[in-house]
Amino acid sequence: MTTPVDREKSSEERKGFTLVEMMVVVAIIGILAGIAFVSMMHYRMVIRVNATARDLAGQMRIARASAVKEGKSVLVNFNQYLGTQNYQVGLDSAEDGTFDGFFHTYYLQPGIRFGYFPTISAVPSHEYPVTHPVEIKAGAGLYINKFHFRQDGTASYNGVAYLIPSNDLSATGNRDDRCRAVDWEATTGRIRVWKWKFDDHTWR
Repeated sequence: MTTPVDREKSSEERKGFTLVEMMVVVAIIGILAGIAFVSMMHYRMVIRVNATARDLAGQMRIARASAVKEGKSVLVNFNQYLGTQNYQVGLDSAEDGTFDGFFHTYYLQPGIRFGYFPTISAVPSHEYPVTHPVEIKAGAGLYINKFHFRQDGTASYNGVAYLIPSNDLSATGNRDDRCRAVDWEATTGRIRVWKWKFDDHTWR
Protein backbone atom coordinates (compact mmCIF):
# COMPACT_ATOMS: atom_id res chain seq x y z
CA MET A 1 0.00 0.00 0.00
CA THR A 2 1.39 3.42 -1.02
CA THR A 3 1.60 5.86 1.83
CA PRO A 4 1.50 9.69 1.49
CA VAL A 5 5.23 9.72 2.25
CA ASP A 6 5.91 7.31 -0.63
CA ARG A 7 3.83 9.43 -3.05
CA GLU A 8 5.74 12.57 -2.00
CA LYS A 9 9.09 10.88 -2.60
CA SER A 10 7.93 9.62 -6.03
CA SER A 11 6.79 13.11 -6.99
CA GLU A 12 10.14 14.60 -5.97
CA GLU A 13 12.00 12.01 -8.05
CA ARG A 14 10.03 13.01 -11.20
CA LYS A 15 10.83 16.74 -11.00
CA GLY A 16 13.09 18.31 -13.70
CA PHE A 17 14.17 17.12 -17.18
CA THR A 18 16.38 14.27 -18.28
CA LEU A 19 19.60 14.93 -20.21
CA VAL A 20 18.02 13.56 -23.39
CA GLU A 21 15.05 15.92 -23.07
CA MET A 22 17.36 18.87 -22.57
CA MET A 23 19.40 17.90 -25.64
CA VAL A 24 16.25 17.67 -27.76
CA VAL A 25 15.11 21.12 -26.63
CA VAL A 26 18.53 22.63 -27.36
CA ALA A 27 18.58 20.99 -30.80
CA ILE A 28 15.15 22.41 -31.65
CA ILE A 29 16.17 25.88 -30.51
CA GLY A 30 19.32 25.62 -32.65
CA ILE A 31 17.34 24.63 -35.74
CA LEU A 32 14.85 27.47 -35.27
CA ALA A 33 17.68 29.95 -34.71
CA GLY A 34 19.39 28.77 -37.90
CA ILE A 35 16.20 29.20 -39.92
CA ALA A 36 15.67 32.67 -38.45
CA PHE A 37 19.27 33.66 -39.25
CA VAL A 38 19.00 32.56 -42.90
CA SER A 39 15.70 34.39 -43.25
CA MET A 40 17.16 37.53 -41.69
CA MET A 41 20.15 37.46 -44.05
CA HIS A 42 17.83 37.07 -47.03
CA TYR A 43 15.67 40.04 -46.11
CA ARG A 44 18.71 42.15 -45.28
CA MET A 45 19.97 41.61 -48.83
CA VAL A 46 16.51 42.36 -50.23
CA ILE A 47 16.44 45.64 -48.30
CA ARG A 48 19.91 46.55 -49.53
CA VAL A 49 19.30 45.78 -53.20
CA ASN A 50 15.98 47.66 -53.10
CA ALA A 51 17.69 50.65 -51.47
CA THR A 52 20.49 50.58 -54.05
CA ALA A 53 18.01 50.60 -56.94
CA ARG A 54 16.03 53.46 -55.39
CA ASP A 55 19.21 55.44 -54.71
CA LEU A 56 20.47 55.00 -58.26
CA ALA A 57 17.14 56.02 -59.77
CA GLY A 58 16.93 58.99 -57.40
CA GLN A 59 20.41 60.26 -58.25
CA MET A 60 19.69 59.89 -61.96
CA ARG A 61 16.49 61.91 -61.63
CA ILE A 62 18.44 64.61 -59.81
CA ALA A 63 21.07 64.52 -62.58
CA ARG A 64 18.38 64.97 -65.24
CA ALA A 65 16.80 67.84 -63.34
CA SER A 66 20.22 69.46 -62.91
CA ALA A 67 20.89 69.29 -66.64
CA VAL A 68 17.62 71.07 -67.36
CA LYS A 69 18.16 73.66 -64.62
CA GLU A 70 21.82 74.42 -65.40
CA GLY A 71 21.44 74.25 -69.15
CA LYS A 72 24.46 71.92 -69.32
CA SER A 73 24.86 68.21 -69.90
CA VAL A 74 25.31 65.99 -66.84
CA LEU A 75 27.53 62.90 -67.12
CA VAL A 76 26.65 59.65 -65.37
CA ASN A 77 29.66 57.32 -65.32
CA PHE A 78 29.44 53.72 -64.09
CA ASN A 79 32.48 52.00 -62.55
CA GLN A 80 32.04 48.25 -62.41
CA TYR A 81 35.47 46.82 -63.09
CA LEU A 82 38.33 45.47 -60.97
CA GLY A 83 36.06 45.19 -57.95
CA THR A 84 34.89 48.82 -58.14
CA GLN A 85 31.15 49.17 -57.75
CA ASN A 86 30.12 52.82 -57.88
CA TYR A 87 28.88 55.54 -60.20
CA GLN A 88 29.81 59.18 -60.61
CA VAL A 89 27.61 62.15 -61.49
CA GLY A 90 28.72 65.66 -62.49
CA LEU A 91 28.53 68.41 -65.12
CA ASP A 92 30.13 67.73 -68.50
CA SER A 93 29.11 70.66 -70.70
CA ALA A 94 31.30 69.57 -73.63
CA GLU A 95 30.01 65.96 -73.51
CA ASP A 96 33.57 64.73 -73.89
CA GLY A 97 33.40 62.29 -70.99
CA THR A 98 35.28 64.62 -68.63
CA PHE A 99 33.69 66.27 -65.62
CA ASP A 100 33.78 70.07 -65.43
CA GLY A 101 35.60 69.96 -62.13
CA PHE A 102 33.14 68.89 -59.43
CA PHE A 103 31.51 65.46 -59.44
CA HIS A 104 30.17 63.11 -56.78
CA THR A 105 30.83 59.39 -56.37
CA TYR A 106 28.02 57.15 -55.11
CA TYR A 107 28.73 53.67 -53.80
CA LEU A 108 26.42 50.67 -53.90
CA GLN A 109 25.11 49.21 -50.65
CA PRO A 110 27.42 46.62 -48.99
CA GLY A 111 27.11 43.23 -50.66
CA ILE A 112 25.38 44.64 -53.76
CA ARG A 113 27.00 44.92 -57.18
CA PHE A 114 26.20 45.61 -60.81
CA GLY A 115 25.29 42.18 -62.12
CA TYR A 116 22.53 39.83 -63.20
CA PHE A 117 21.47 36.22 -62.78
CA PRO A 118 22.32 34.28 -65.97
CA THR A 119 18.79 33.03 -66.60
CA ILE A 120 16.84 36.28 -66.31
CA SER A 121 15.16 37.93 -69.25
CA ALA A 122 16.07 41.47 -70.26
CA VAL A 123 14.17 44.48 -68.99
CA PRO A 124 11.46 45.34 -71.57
CA SER A 125 12.81 47.27 -74.59
CA HIS A 126 16.38 46.14 -73.87
CA GLU A 127 18.46 43.38 -75.43
CA TYR A 128 18.13 39.69 -74.64
CA PRO A 129 20.14 37.74 -73.71
CA VAL A 130 21.57 40.02 -71.07
CA THR A 131 25.32 40.33 -71.54
CA HIS A 132 26.33 43.46 -69.63
CA PRO A 133 25.67 44.47 -66.01
CA VAL A 134 25.31 48.04 -67.30
CA GLU A 135 24.00 48.00 -70.86
CA ILE A 136 24.58 51.29 -72.69
CA LYS A 137 24.80 50.64 -76.41
CA ALA A 138 26.55 53.37 -78.38
CA GLY A 139 26.47 51.55 -81.71
CA ALA A 140 26.52 48.15 -83.35
CA GLY A 141 28.34 45.91 -80.90
CA LEU A 142 29.73 48.89 -79.02
CA TYR A 143 28.93 49.11 -75.30
CA ILE A 144 30.10 51.95 -73.08
CA ASN A 145 29.84 52.72 -69.36
CA LYS A 146 28.66 56.34 -69.44
CA PHE A 147 25.94 58.58 -70.83
CA HIS A 148 24.67 62.16 -70.54
CA PHE A 149 21.46 63.83 -69.57
CA ARG A 150 21.02 66.90 -71.77
CA GLN A 151 19.50 70.35 -71.29
CA ASP A 152 16.16 69.27 -72.77
CA GLY A 153 15.83 66.33 -70.35
CA THR A 154 16.69 63.65 -72.89
CA ALA A 155 19.58 61.19 -72.58
CA SER A 156 22.39 60.50 -75.02
CA TYR A 157 21.70 56.75 -75.05
CA ASN A 158 19.17 54.21 -73.86
CA GLY A 159 20.47 52.08 -71.02
CA VAL A 160 19.82 49.78 -68.10
CA ALA A 161 21.81 48.92 -64.98
CA TYR A 162 21.22 45.52 -63.38
CA LEU A 163 21.78 45.07 -59.63
CA ILE A 164 22.13 41.91 -57.59
CA PRO A 165 23.58 40.73 -54.23
CA SER A 166 27.11 39.39 -54.69
CA ASN A 167 26.15 36.12 -53.00
CA ASP A 168 23.69 35.37 -55.80
CA LEU A 169 26.56 35.33 -58.28
CA SER A 170 28.73 32.94 -56.24
CA ALA A 171 29.18 29.24 -56.90
CA THR A 172 26.58 28.42 -54.24
CA GLY A 173 24.15 31.18 -55.16
CA ASN A 174 21.05 30.06 -57.02
CA ARG A 175 18.67 32.97 -56.49
CA ASP A 176 17.20 35.12 -59.21
CA ASP A 177 14.43 36.72 -57.13
CA ARG A 178 16.69 39.47 -55.78
CA CYS A 179 17.59 40.98 -59.15
CA ARG A 180 16.71 44.64 -59.63
CA ALA A 181 17.22 47.03 -62.54
CA VAL A 182 17.12 50.74 -63.30
CA ASP A 183 16.64 51.82 -66.90
CA TRP A 184 16.28 55.09 -68.80
CA GLU A 185 15.04 56.18 -72.23
CA ALA A 186 17.05 58.39 -74.54
CA THR A 187 14.11 60.15 -76.19
CA THR A 188 12.27 61.10 -73.00
CA GLY A 189 14.81 60.71 -70.21
CA ARG A 190 12.29 58.62 -68.30
CA ILE A 191 13.81 56.56 -65.48
CA ARG A 192 12.23 53.38 -64.14
CA VAL A 193 12.97 50.87 -61.37
CA TRP A 194 12.30 47.18 -62.08
CA LYS A 195 11.95 44.13 -59.83
CA TRP A 196 12.40 40.58 -61.12
CA LYS A 197 9.41 38.38 -60.25
CA PHE A 198 10.60 34.79 -59.91
CA ASP A 199 7.09 33.36 -59.82
CA ASP A 200 6.26 34.26 -63.44
CA HIS A 201 9.76 35.27 -64.60
CA THR A 202 8.93 38.83 -65.60
CA TRP A 203 10.09 42.33 -64.72
CA ARG A 204 7.62 44.60 -62.98
